[in-house]
Amino acid sequence: MMRENRHMPQLMKRMEQRFASKHVRETALIRFQTAKQRIEETIEDWAAERLHHLALYAFEEDAGAGLWKRDIKQIVLKFCTGCADREAGFKAANMRPESLEEATTYIYLPVPV
Repeated sequence: MMRENRHMPQLMKRMEQRFASKHVRETALIRFQTAKQRIEETIEDWAAERLHHLALYAFEEDAGAGLWKRDIKQIVLKFCTGCADREAGFKAANMRPESLEEATTYIYLPVPV
């Protein structure tokens, strides 16, 4: 969405200023949906730290009761599709992991020849 509309970051800043929050749910969802693993970031840091942190704000309505199963599925899928190693990420996504730990294991499995 941000790539299609070059004014989106400006709109996000205005929403944050207007509502006095850095974590307006809509902007948190956009940040979560567009997140990708950074080149210098390890798989563990991508999964356990940054992605999990983004998810807590994106799904904050549900955070009081913990993350719901549907939220965890979205987090796992985002983890796989946002990996810097796209091939390993798609391989892991195709294994349909139930958790980030399981998805991380699939990332590290060798690709069959």
